[in-house]
Amino acid sequence: MKKQALFTAGLAVLLAVTTAFAQGPGRMRDRGPMGPGMRGGAPGAACQGCDLLNPMMARLLNLTDTQKEAIRAQGKTARDASQPLREQLRNLQSQIADATNSGATDSVLDGLANQVGTLQGNLLAISLKARAAIHNNILTAEQRTKLAELRSEQRDRRQNRMKRRQPGTPPEGAPAAPQAPNGM
Repeated sequence: MKKQALFTAGLAVLLAVTTAFAQGPGRMRDRGPMGPGMRGGAPGAACQGCDLLNPMMARLLNLTDTQKEAIRAQGKTARDASQPLREQLRNLQSQIADATNSGATDSVLDGLANQVGTLQGNLLAISLKARAAIHNNILTAEQRTKLAELRSEQRDRRQNRMKRRQPGTPPEGAPAAPQAPNGM
C-alpha cells in the first residue's frame, strides 16, 4: 500500500514536470539576459539560441544582422522539429491522469513514464543539436570565446546568490560570527 502511494505521488510529480516541459515557448522566451536556456525549462520547448538574440547579449557578442537571422532560423527549425514531440507529451499527460485516477497497474504506469522519458530525451537531443549548430556554424571564434566568458560570469553570479540564500550564511561584507574559545 505504501509503495503504491509513493509511486502515485512520484507519478504526480512526473505529471507536473511533464506539464511544464510540454508548455512550449512562452513569455519566458524573451526575458532577461539569461534567456531560455538558463531558466531550467523544457529542453526543446523554447527558441534555441534566443538567449543570444536578447538585445544585451547580441550587443555584447556584436552579432551581425545575418547572424541574428541565422539564429532565428535555427530556432524555428528546432521548434518545428520539437512540436510533434511536445504534442505527444500533452497527450501522454491526459493518459497519465486517466491512469492514476483509474488505479492503473504499476506496469502501465511504468510504460507511460518510459514514454515520457523517451520524448523528453528526444526533445533534449533537438535542443542540444540546435545549440551546437548555432555555436559551431553561426558564431565566430571570438564570439564563442566571449559567450563562454559571459556564461561563466553568469554561473558564478548564480552560485554566489545561492550561497547567500543558504540559512546561516552572513551577508557579504558582514563580520564573521564570534568563535567560542577552545575547550568549550
